[in-house]
Amino acid sequence: MDLFSWDAFKQELTACTRCPRLVAHREEVGRKKRRAFQDWTYWARPVPGFGDPQARLVLFGLAPGAHGSNRTGRPFTGDASGAFLYPLLYQAGLSSNPESEPHDDLRLYGTYLTAAVRCAPPENKPTREELLACSAWTPHSAPPSLQQVISPGPQEAHRGLVMGSQVEDEPPAPQLHQSD
Repeated sequence: MDLFSWDAFKQELTACTRCPRLVAHREEVGRKKRRAFQDWTYWARPVPGFGDPQARLVLFGLAPGAHGSNRTGRPFTGDASGAFLYPLLYQAGLSSNPESEPHDDLRLYGTYLTAAVRCAPPENKPTREELLACSAWTPHSAPPSLQQVISPGPQEAHRGLVMGSQVEDEPPAPQLHQSD
């Protein structure tokens, strides 16, 4: 996907309102902030993927955290999942920094991060219908050079990836590894 197409895709994705329950939750969380983040302006929109546009590896999570990615606008940023993930990416030479902060100059190398659902769901539990609705974004959000996907999250993340890969006239889905 060229840069113009990516920018148009990202703009369309971040304006998505397909799932009323998710829209209401992400926006409510953005208004009723945790005490620790009272001074923050929450992203409170669908969270686009982040990383190397020429990535051959994608890490595919379930959904943005309500006070993590929903706050920061970047996958796996601002919560415990990011505190765990980014140091590992850095140690493996896949990240320019062991931490991810909003508006930093972090770069990922050969790696792309995204999720099955792009909006923070209540109790971190998207419905099957929400997974299905969001799966329409999946084939368009992965880098064209993708060769391998790792789904470190729960089985629902894997299910969202599979739903998104079952689009007619698309190449076969990339190799998938799900961690336990």
